[in-house]
Amino acid sequence: MMSVKARRELLVAVVPRYGQAGALDKERILNEFVLNTGYHRKYAIRLLNHPSQGRAKVKRQRKSKYPATIRYPLLVLWQAANCICGKRLAPFLGS
Repeated sequence: MMSVKARRELLVAVVPRYGQAGALDKERILNEFVLNTGYHRKYAIRLLNHPSQGRAKVKRQRKSKYPATIRYPLLVLWQAANCICGKRLAPFLGS
């Protein structure tokens, strides 16, 4: 079976040919694509007619919940408590 990356590369190579082909050629290309990738026929048709553009991942920075003056001592206490979850750490902090 092909890897996901190999399937995507094959899809990128086949889409232009599939779009310009006639009905009989489309059927032949589709049969070959399904045989090589192992996709179901309807899913392959959908991929060939509407290829995904690929989304660019946007990495967003989270806002800090605690100011820097509190973050370092809190980190030290958390590590001293063997990195337990916040719910179990709270009683040790006396909050």
